[in-house]
Amino acid sequence: MKKLLPFLVPPIRTFNYLACDLGITSTIEEAIPWYHMNYFQLCCPKTDLNLEDHKLVFSVLRNPFLSKTYLSKSFVEDITDPIQFIIVSLNHGYYVNTYINEYFLPNRHAYYSKSFLHDILIIGYDDDEKILNVVGYNREGQFVPEKVSYDDFRDAFIFCSSMNNTEQRTFGLIIPEKEDFHFNVSFILNQMEDFLNGKNDAQFKYFDIPINEQDAYGKDVYEYIISYIKANTTFWDIRVFRLLLEHKVALLERINFLEKMGYIKNIDELIISSEKLVKTANILFNNTLKFNITNAFGTYEKDKLSVLIKQIEQQEEDILKNLILKIKQII
Repeated sequence: MKKLLPFLVPPIRTFNYLACDLGITSTIEEAIPWYHMNYFQLCCPKTDLNLEDHKLVFSVLRNPFLSKTYLSKSFVEDITDPIQFIIVSLNHGYYVNTYINEYFLPNRHAYYSKSFLHDILIIGYDDDEKILNVVGYNREGQFVPEKVSYDDFRDAFIFCSSMNNTEQRTFGLIIPEKEDFHFNVSFILNQMEDFLNGKNDAQFKYFDIPINEQDAYGKDVYEYIISYIKANTTFWDIRVFRLLLEHKVALLERINFLEKMGYIKNIDELIISSEKLVKTANILFNNTLKFNITNAFGTYEKDKLSVLIKQIEQQEEDILKNLILKIKQII
């Protein structure tokens, strides 16, 4: 017997917690408008130049298309073999999200080299092959579906113990839900105006946490990313720059979607400008990757990345101002 639940590798996949949810949601046609209303506002701390550990984040509303239930891993282990519990969950249409120790997983960077606890999504199984279909980051850092043997996964699950992190001791069950979701172009308009003003205080609030004076929002994050670049001399977290690239790709997709829905017209100039923005963000990402690999963190490298950040900021500002005008001409 086997089961494989629908999953699409999502356009936003820098962080696992975003990529897993979006990979499921991307299979739901009714969720497309929700996607384009999200992944717009950016936020980062002003005071901590260390932008690792998800310090640069997207704003995301509660996902109305996914229902989640959480159990403790010890509960699952006490009542049954974890593999059997996962199989039963999948047969009932539940995706499974939990933490494992990647020391035991082939094609992972930590495989038989170091203990590394990370979350993983299980989307299927094949009882004949004795494998689970999982999604996560492979040895090359690619977010892709893979097969893991029952034995390897069982070891990775059992030998994943963290006394200090409650989240790492949980077993999540996720099931898609159909929702009557209403697209709101005014929501996007508010986000764009907030972004340009470096604020998060327009009609809609995007973060579950309270507004923090210690945080920068919207275009103001670029100043602190440049500070992060200049302050570090041994390593730049590539995820910061990949997230920026995904943010610009999402903007290009959003413009096409708004035109398709009839909220804007005559978008040729916007598309050309947005494609240039994506290209600049891609150059930034590739240069950061190259400098990390070559261990080059001098003044030349810092200045080059800073110039690209400023170029992105200006390109994006021009696009958003144009887009705001076009939307206001229609609504």
